[in-house]
Amino acid sequence: MSQVERTDAKYTPRFDELAQQAAWELLERFWIPRSDMVWYQAVRDREHVLRPFFNEKLGFRLLIHYEFVKLEKFVSRQIEPCMGLPGFVEVRDYTFFSLLMAYLEAKSIDDQFLLSDICEEIKVTYSGPGTVDWTNYNHRKSLVRVLQLAREWKLLVVVDGDDQGFAASEQSDVLYESTPLVKYFLRAYPRDLMQFQTTEDLLKIVDTENETLARRHRVYRQLLLTPGIREEEMADGDWTYLRNQRNVIMRDFEETVGLDLEIYGQDAMLVHHGRSLGSTLYPDTRAISDVVFFFAGTVRAAVEAGSFPCRTTAVCS
Repeated sequence: MSQVERTDAKYTPRFDELAQQAAWELLERFWIPRSDMVWYQAVRDREHVLRPFFNEKLGFRLLIHYEFVKLEKFVSRQIEPCMGLPGFVEVRDYTFFSLLMAYLEAKSIDDQFLLSDICEEIKVTYSGPGTVDWTNYNHRKSLVRVLQLAREWKLLVVVDGDDQGFAASEQSDVLYESTPLVKYFLRAYPRDLMQFQTTEDLLKIVDTENETLARRHRVYRQLLLTPGIREEEMADGDWTYLRNQRNVIMRDFEETVGLDLEIYGQDAMLVHHGRSLGSTLYPDTRAISDVVFFFAGTVRAAVEAGSFPCRTTAVCS
């Protein structure tokens, strides 16, 4: 029996309730700063079960640092629209965020600076399309979204003022302070980022050279990071692996994050049978979930009655 087969056959270290909750926190959050001592300590206390699962099954790295704990999450197949940064609505938001991070990288830890300094730096370094005009409400609102995310991720601390006022007037100013977490925002790559030409180049570096391990990682990641997967969306051989290893995969996800694997024909997904306060689930209690269910039920009834013809078998199956 090969090393890979022995790893597959090995029983996943048991997760208790705290380990399962800590796993959800790691999956839901970019990182957990030391200031959040409850979950920071929970991850450190359950490192012995968290690290083997994420590393062996998904190929994710669990970083334990004095200032934070972080699960480095990435995909193997393709970037999906649902993987955008929370709260960002414009391409401009991502550009401003990148320019803000470049500005913070050049700062020393605990440096203080003004919002007006950030505005000037972004305006000078922005390369288009168009130009930055801080008298434009949409441009100011875009930066407010960026600053809000930076504060939520503990990259910035407000010393004095309120950056929400910047959306109303470009004259509003705020005093900020950078945090040590800024230096650890970017992942460590095996070579300079400027050497990568496409997103596909970036995705390739996360795969191991061992094809069996790479296939396992791809399958587990697709199941965990996407709402559902179809056979035609998977790499060659991955669907066969999923069907053959379904009992092992089912056990792994059920015992570690409390999710059940369900396979219907050519579709597979992880399902949470219940409510969880520490995770983002669908359907939730918002009205949009009820609307989607009502719409789907109406369409399904129309299809079954023959009054709503389908163009493809895949849609109707």
